[in-house]
Amino acid sequence: MKHFKILFSSIFLLLLLQSKAQLTFPHLAVLYDSAWTYKNLQLIPIRFTDSLYYDPTFPKSFMLLNNAIKSKKVQIKENNFEGRSNVNVLNLLNTSKEHILVESGDLLKGGKQDRMFAETRLIPPDKEVDFLSVYCIEKGRWDKKAKPFTYGGFAGADIRKSGDSMGGQQHVWKEIEKEFATEKVTSETFPYLQVKQKKTILPDYIAYFKNRFAQSDSLYAGFIVVSDSSIIGCDVFANEKLLIASFDNLINSYVEGVKKSEKSVADAKQLVKVFANKLLGSEVSQKKFLEQHGKMFMYKNKPLHITAYGN
Repeated sequence: MKHFKILFSSIFLLLLLQSKAQLTFPHLAVLYDSAWTYKNLQLIPIRFTDSLYYDPTFPKSFMLLNNAIKSKKVQIKENNFEGRSNVNVLNLLNTSKEHILVESGDLLKGGKQDRMFAETRLIPPDKEVDFLSVYCIEKGRWDKKAKPFTYGGFAGADIRKSGDSMGGQQHVWKEIEKEFATEKVTSETFPYLQVKQKKTILPDYIAYFKNRFAQSDSLYAGFIVVSDSSIIGCDVFANEKLLIASFDNLINSYVEGVKKSEKSVADAKQLVKVFANKLLGSEVSQKKFLEQHGKMFMYKNKPLHITAYGN
């Protein structure tokens, strides 16, 4: 009987820890009535409701990929398996004493082709990862000799969606070609970084949301983002430190797809509620929704980052 009680207690504790590891209700709350709105872009905050945000599994400090590249704390190389280069994976060696945060949407210029990371990962110190998933974002170039990789910024929401929710190289190339057509830019190799430079920047949008975020003191996990009356996307992280580190990239990504307008966002509260219930309502609904509309990235068997998109 004593052994049974110990076993039962152990199973209960394991289930409790597993449940607290999930980025779902009731550990999260969507602040529908506290949205941040500027012209035709709106961010609806998602807040932690319990101690889920403080999980010692995740490192207390880390550096962004951009900073790691600038400080030469990381080595990124083409992956060669059995003498053949694989366009959709790269090798990464963290030579620093900190974790490096690689995010889905991080862009690299160079190599044999420009790339976009297809997953969010925390790379431990002095750790080499041989198969980091990436998408090619330069369809027509493949150099025999790889150029050194440099950081190329962060992808716009439409490009991220084509990789994260549609999940295929062909979808990424198709979206890039679409953006070249929209910007009326011609190219033989279709380098996304070229057309990205042509996009109109909306500095007032970026400044407004950065200022709101800087003034906030809530334990935010992420945001659901709406433009006009459509959901652009949603990003949720395991703790507020990850969100703080990622926020500048995220807001630039969301703003990139917004058309300049003086009008306000149309009322989309009910649409957002339906979206949130599917994404965060339960582990079952979350898994089903992400199969078609996004991805979940893990760290030591716990959710690190969820990225999801509207229809």
